[in-house]
Amino acid sequence: MALIFGHGRTTVWGTRWADEIHVGGRSAAYGQSGNDRIFGDDAANHLVGQTGNDSLFGRGGDDFLDGGRGNDHLYGEAGNDLIWGGAGNDFLVGGSGNDRVRGDAGNDTIVHDVRVAGLLPAGTDEYTGGAGADTLIINVRGQTETYGAAGPEIRIDDHGNGVLAYTNGPIESDFVRAATFTGIEVFHLVDDSNPLIFRGGALDATVIGGAGDDVFEGGEGDETFTGLAGNDQFLVLWRPGLQLGHDVIHGFNPVEDSLGKNSFDEDYSGPDPLAISAVERGGHTFYTFTDANTHAIVGTLDVDAVGLPPIGDYLMG
Repeated sequence: MALIFGHGRTTVWGTRWADEIHVGGRSAAYGQSGNDRIFGDDAANHLVGQTGNDSLFGRGGDDFLDGGRGNDHLYGEAGNDLIWGGAGNDFLVGGSGNDRVRGDAGNDTIVHDVRVAGLLPAGTDEYTGGAGADTLIINVRGQTETYGAAGPEIRIDDHGNGVLAYTNGPIESDFVRAATFTGIEVFHLVDDSNPLIFRGGALDATVIGGAGDDVFEGGEGDETFTGLAGNDQFLVLWRPGLQLGHDVIHGFNPVEDSLGKNSFDEDYSGPDPLAISAVERGGHTFYTFTDANTHAIVGTLDVDAVGLPPIGDYLMG
């Protein structure tokens, strides 16, 4: 192992062993084939891990971090950073600032830290999963101050290119965009109490809530929902002509959680256009949703609980 330093617009190269490299003053650092640890400073640094399972720390400044090949850990920290995981199963954290984070090949994990102290700022973070089954972690755990009495509500809209937003306000216009994302397959809220709202789109997704009262609304894709603790709601939104996915709910608690549907507009006075049948088997309840007019199956739902009441109606919020 070599300990290497560079400062002042220099380019530093590591060895073929596991190196620790420190650079500053708009310097560049390139690891080699070892499992390297590379540190920048408050300037705009260019850090590249190359091969090996590397750890890169941008610290301050608008940095460029490229993990290269290997299962890397990249931390942009302060500044508007460009972070590229490269090949391998990478762990990527943008930090503060408006960052662009791309996983590339492999099953990558991208972490979005939610600011809950003071006013909620608009953000322009961009997250791209790339190839592989990628996870977006929405991290509000460990935050001690809250904006408002209960902390922010986290919303994820997964309609192709999705949007992550949060708010404490009761109306739609109160939501503040925090980030956009594409190519994300798994969404995981890491938190003790804040509620998550997920609105599904055409893409398949796995969604894991936190300990708050979460709301999960399926879309055209096939979704797998896990609510964990809290009084969670699992909702079906459908209109004639739409196709739902084949959804699954894990960890459903009939005492705390509920199922709901919205299948017609508020001023509609005719019969319900969505027919629902349910079969219990093996500790699960399997729902089939059918267009009452065409008799075509438009979606299914598998809930890991039995003895459930009929799915009731809910109003659009």
